[in-house]
Amino acid sequence: MQLHCPGKYEFTEIRRAIVNWYEKLDRRQQLYLNVILCLPFLGYFYLLDAQNLFAPISILFFIYCLGVAAYDVYRIYATLYGTLIGKGFIAIAFAVGSNLAFSISGEIIGRMTHVPPTTFPHTLSFLAIFAIPFLFMAAGTIFIPVSVVMAPILIYGSRFVAEAPRLMKWFLGVEFKAMGNRYIIATVFFQAIFYSSFGSLAPAIFLLLLNRYNQQIELTIGKSIYEFDMYPGTECKMATGYHQASLGDENYVLASKQSTGITFEQPKKCAL
Repeated sequence: MQLHCPGKYEFTEIRRAIVNWYEKLDRRQQLYLNVILCLPFLGYFYLLDAQNLFAPISILFFIYCLGVAAYDVYRIYATLYGTLIGKGFIAIAFAVGSNLAFSISGEIIGRMTHVPPTTFPHTLSFLAIFAIPFLFMAAGTIFIPVSVVMAPILIYGSRFVAEAPRLMKWFLGVEFKAMGNRYIIATVFFQAIFYSSFGSLAPAIFLLLLNRYNQQIELTIGKSIYEFDMYPGTECKMATGYHQASLGDENYVLASKQSTGITFEQPKKCAL
């Protein structure tokens, strides 16, 4: 078009204007726009090869969406950490998350070994660390309704603060700065759709992976208990290859390494 109609179509100026507009957006808005721009390419790959090409591309797209969600979590954390009340909320959330992670890990270990999970502190700690990302996904489901409810309050509240800053300072005793973000309604609308979709897909993908690799996960947990939390003691007269862990009062739990994995036996009383 530039060859046939010189001077009529200035694509260079259009591209420069688009780039300038993109660079003026907030970082989170840029990431949201990137997600939207990826959707047509994702549909193109689905039409091109839904069996082979679409699957790895969709996995990469899901990982990118995880990164966008992680950036939002970091942004909210940085905002809360800047205030005294926010630090209190972070401390409460950390305590709740830690207890949930240890509770979930203890439930898994107790179901496998049929003994108190505190008998295996190292594996309990390892498993609790790996449970933290799944707790973030569970927390994301809480963020969805809260963000939808708080969206109109933030939108109209920011407008009121911008129009009546002296009244807000007199009424609350705090001076608010006007929010300089653009496209607030579009951003909140995208967040509602994005996190609703993400909150419905993430648990489904997690359960799919858990069911597919359940045997490998249990095998890894059993090996961790066998190697890190048990020892080849002599209190119980057993064959070679058995490890044991003390339950107190001369009671021990025994485990042996089999071809199918680690086998945990019923606790028994042993003494030298």
